[in-house]
Amino acid sequence: RVESADYVTQVGGQPTFLNFGRPHPDQIFTAVIWGDDRLKWSVLPESHYLHREICVTGRIEMHRGVPQIRVRDPQQIRKK
Repeated sequence: RVESADYVTQVGGQPTFLNFGRPHPDQIFTAVIWGDDRLKWSVLPESHYLHREICVTGRIEMHRGVPQIRVRDPQQIRKK
């Protein structure tokens, strides 16, 4: 379940963070959509997925002690 979601325009790369389990900064998992990839969505990911149960596929990497997946395409996300 996405507990918090943020589009951070003031950071280089303009990431969108989808935080699972608990809201940021205590999330247990993050899916990140970088600004260049964000153009592939026809909806605003930070509002569309907020408080929804979704499944994200991709390579899991650690970022500052939190596992995350970089989402490059909307097909990597499906609603449960």
